[in-house]
This record gives sequence, C-alpha cells and structure tokens, in this order.
Amino acid sequence: MADLLKTYPKALMEYVPNYKSVFVGLFGLTDESLNQLEDNALRTYLSLQRYRYDPNALVKQMQQIINSIDPYYSKNYLRKFFVYILEAVELTEDHILEIFEPINPKIKIRIYVNL
Repeated sequence: MADLLKTYPKALMEYVPNYKSVFVGLFGLTDESLNQLEDNALRTYLSLQRYRYDPNALVKQMQQIINSIDPYYSKNYLRKFFVYILEAVELTEDHILEIFEPINPKIKIRIYVNL
C-alpha cells in the first residue's frame, strides 16, 4: 500500500496499513476443500463466486449450498444471497426452477417469505 501512496505526506504514511496479503484462486480449490470451511457464509459466497460463470455447474451445487444455509439466518442474509444469484449469474428460468425444486421445504418457505 505504501508504494501506491508515495506522494502522501510522511506524517500520514504511519497510518497506512502495512500487511501481507494472500491470494487464493477459487478455481484452484476443489469442492471438498470449500466444503471443509467451517464458516457457512464464507463457504456459501466462495462457492457462488467459483461457479458464477458456469450456471449449469452452479445449479448442480445450489442444493448443497442452500440446504447448508442455517434456516435461522436473518432474512437479510437470505435476501442478499438470492439477490446476488439473480443479479450476478446469468440464469435461465429453467435454471431457477431447477435450483428451487429440491430445496428443503423449511428453507423454501423462508426464502419465499423473505424475498
């Protein structure tokens, strides 16, 4: 970061974060390694990112992703999740129907109520 801000006054430079970042390519990860993540939200969003450009593969993963969502998550979580899917992924009507058909009925009700 400091290299990007070389023209800033020295007095401000001590407040510039200096940390090492690590990049992990999602396409290099296996489904098994993603599924081992303990954080449900992180696992969900990384899976969505990974399959964003392959709607057919995403549809195949959606049942597992959706059924792994804790049914007691806030309605905002479910809303964000589905807004992201509908906005970021080019899905056909058939894809959407295929995603929703096998969902656990308790989760399906929460989805319909919260959207």
